[in-house]
Amino acid sequence: MEEIIQVGGKTISTAAQEYVSREHNEEGQKLLQGFTLNEFPQWHYGALGVEIKREVVMKHEENLLLINYELVNQSSKKANVILKPWMRFTPKGEMPNVHQEFLLSENGDEIKSNGYTLYCKTDGKLVLDKKDFRENLYFEDDAKDGKVSIGSMVSTYSHHHELKPKETKKVSIIYSMAPIKDSPESIRDKELTRFSD
Repeated sequence: MEEIIQVGGKTISTAAQEYVSREHNEEGQKLLQGFTLNEFPQWHYGALGVEIKREVVMKHEENLLLINYELVNQSSKKANVILKPWMRFTPKGEMPNVHQEFLLSENGDEIKSNGYTLYCKTDGKLVLDKKDFRENLYFEDDAKDGKVSIGSMVSTYSHHHELKPKETKKVSIIYSMAPIKDSPESIRDKELTRFSD
């Protein structure tokens, strides 16, 4: 997930990706202000007077991912935060190609491509974007392990959140390979209970 912050005509991104040419490497990791691993991993980013706290919860023995955000606009200007998922929708070891089609359902709760269906549940505004295809990604650790180290990814939509000056918003996004029945709160609570058992 890439987080894009827009304030007062300026745009900055948390994307952190190496490319084969090394000329266009994205260095969003420089915005990282902290990382904690208590019950769940949490990242804390800051730029342009906006703080983003991201928490990731993976449901045990299920293909379900919950991402919780706290978005804080500490600036005196209106801020936009765009949450942009990058995807593949391919079997393990394969990469998407520029011609791969992606379909987003009318109410935004299903994304389909290449025979796969990904279910989505969010409390944000979903915006269908022009397909953004990126290739020649370089994965240094995979190269060290003798795995395929050059890849590609696609983004076709994003979640948009507008923040008034000094406003704080809590946002959740759930992705699953099966229809989503649980709320973000119940998913998180069940995983916390599992840890304590």
